[in-house]
Amino acid sequence: MERDFETRRKRGYLTPEEAAALAPAGTEERINLLNAPDACTRTAAAKHLSAKDPACARALLQRLQIEKCLYTRLAICESLQQGDVQAARLIADRLGTIGNNQYRQPPARPSAKRSYPLPRDIAARVMGKMEPSVFPVLANILQSGDKVKLSEALDAAGFMAFYHPVLRTYENAGLVVRLARQYQKQPLLLWKTALCLSAFPSEESRRELLCLRQRDDVIGAEAARSLSFFS
Repeated sequence: MERDFETRRKRGYLTPEEAAALAPAGTEERINLLNAPDACTRTAAAKHLSAKDPACARALLQRLQIEKCLYTRLAICESLQQGDVQAARLIADRLGTIGNNQYRQPPARPSAKRSYPLPRDIAARVMGKMEPSVFPVLANILQSGDKVKLSEALDAAGFMAFYHPVLRTYENAGLVVRLARQYQKQPLLLWKTALCLSAFPSEESRRELLCLRQRDDVIGAEAARSLSFFS
């Protein structure tokens, strides 16, 4: 048990009481401590930085680019998730650039989850968990033509809409449907639109998914899975 605790400490784990000890520090000091040698100190600093302050949001994102310790990364992401539209724009600029866990091609099988899969891209994961008020930032990317950002924005948009029904509008569904039609020859993006449409039930989405379901590949299988979410 003690060894497990020490392992977690090396990965940046700390108790709420330890995190609270840094509360009196000023913003500039907290930003500096994001680069402290000790992972626990970095975690504490991340927990006390507000992403609604642009300087803090930038510092958190810069650290996220290089952070290797699990609990410190989680603390950084949790702070960023509390950001506003301005923070969302900063995070959106990093879509597809943090880590190497993003999909490069469609998987062999459709998602087996009965909920919306957590985005693999770290920036997309953060954005997907933000408040729905930042959705217009994602909507702009869905209309941008930037394929790298677009690929990850589809994951974030689908995740956010799946858990926030207020976003399941005809207009938002239409954005994704248009992408499905635009990228018929781009397997990765087409697969992601088939997945994303599961969060946007509309008649237009249904028609598009019925067309995609006719494919004899993972895109067709994903379209069938998405249709299963429609009542």
